[in-house]
This record gives sequence, structure tokens and C-alpha cells, in this order.
Amino acid sequence: MVLVTRLEKSIQLALQVHLGQVDLGGNPYILHPLRVLCRTEEIYRVKNLVDRESLLCSAVLHDVIEDAEKSIYYSEVKTFGENPKDHAARSILRVAGDTTLKTVLSLSREEGESWKHYILRLNEYWAPRVIKIIDLADNADRSRLKEYTDKDRQRDKMYLSAYAFLTTGSWK
Repeated sequence: MVLVTRLEKSIQLALQVHLGQVDLGGNPYILHPLRVLCRTEEIYRVKNLVDRESLLCSAVLHDVIEDAEKSIYYSEVKTFGENPKDHAARSILRVAGDTTLKTVLSLSREEGESWKHYILRLNEYWAPRVIKIIDLADNADRSRLKEYTDKDRQRDKMYLSAYAFLTTGSWK
């Protein structure tokens, strides 16, 4: 009998949700959450965490709720009048549990929420904070872009300011 872990189910869900999505450089989007997962695992491999698996599940699923409306996987739920984000949240709860869902919800920017409020809110808890730090570092990696535009510079400025706050407690 093959046992399937919560992490394996979370990776599978991330693959389904991000199917067909591409990043700003035209690369398969799934590579981003997988890099965030791998970096989180690398940093926390030797730490004696009570629930390391929930942290890793949260890392790979960190964009699932925000990206649900763009997902081929959730497109069919719209035809039944269901909100893709709500459906995504239930999927996370089913495959990875309550702790992971709470972390992913903390990592999901709410509609109309300012960037600064979002960063302040997720900074309240350690798991969303460390995942967001890793996420921001990956997002700011210019090597994944085909070209670096003024729009990219503005986004990086926002990301680096948030990174500074999350790592030092000071906005820069």
C-alpha cells in the first residue's frame, strides 16, 4: 500500500491549480511555488518543528487562493456560481489541514487590502512571515525575467521594502 502524505497531496493540488499559468518571464508558474517549498525545506530541515509538514504544505500552496480565479482547475466552479477562492480554501483544508489553511489565508492578500496592511498582517505570525520572506526573495530574482522594465523596478522596490520590514522590522 502506498501512503500519500499531506505534502505530496499539497504538491499535487499546487500542480493542478497552477496548470497552464506562466510567470512574468514566460516560465511555468508552478516552478515558483516549488522553489519556495524547496527553500523553506532547506532552511527548516534541521529545525525541530512540531508541525514541519504544515509549514512545507503552506509554502507550496502559498499562491493557490490568490490564483484560484485564474486557474483552469477552478474555472468550472464559476459555472455553478461558486467562488473559486472559497473552493480553493476547502481544497487546502481537505488535503493539508487547518493549520496549513490558516497560514495560506494569512499569505493571501485580501481584495482591496493595501500592500502595507497586508505585510503588517502576515508579519503577526512566524510561518506566514518566513514563507513570505522566501517568496519575496524568489519574486525579486531578475534572472527569471526576459527583460527588466520600469514596471519590474517598481514592483521590486515594493518587494524589497517589504523584505526589509519582515527581516528587520524597519521599512526601507
